[in-house]
Amino acid sequence: MAVLTSKRLIILHALSLIGLAVALIRTPGLIIDSDMAFMLGEAMNIENTSKLTSLTLCAVLLTATALSDLLLVTKLPQLDEVLALSDALRARPRLTPREDGEPVNPFMAQLGILYSDIFTGIAAGRFFVFFAVIFYIYVNAGAAPVPGGTLYGSAMGLEQLQNRAVFTFGFLETMFWLWIFLKLREERQEATVSFVAE
Repeated sequence: MAVLTSKRLIILHALSLIGLAVALIRTPGLIIDSDMAFMLGEAMNIENTSKLTSLTLCAVLLTATALSDLLLVTKLPQLDEVLALSDALRARPRLTPREDGEPVNPFMAQLGILYSDIFTGIAAGRFFVFFAVIFYIYVNAGAAPVPGGTLYGSAMGLEQLQNRAVFTFGFLETMFWLWIFLKLREERQEATVSFVAE
């Protein structure tokens, strides 16, 4: 297996979210006015008109997301653990001959893809949520605020999203969760080959 497994990437991502939450509370200007947010905002023609009003709430949400990811990634059985157990089961003599192409133990195969299934769903869900956020910001980047609010803008409080920092965070999250989705597919294919192999 590769050095950068999905487990390690998710743990690093969760730790970086905790670091980002601390930075939002201690030095919010470092994040909101960062060079990356400025460059991406200028490239996408997004003005920095609104500031994030509830940085503490953002920090709490980031920390909760990071802790839930850490809990899931450490408690679910990993592919390498399941593969090691599967190899140990293969080393024991079989009571019945194995049919061609059939896994040694279907329960082990299902257990091995449990982690992949759960994080594939999480990765796909977060990808689409963050993609919707950055799409909304990009589409409404040049729109002037309407007095009294609009159906999808001020009436729902979504004008707070129209910020370079939010766009940059959403863009980076979209790219990260797409990477995790593709990494999980690759690991699942490797696990399937390993289970079916002799």
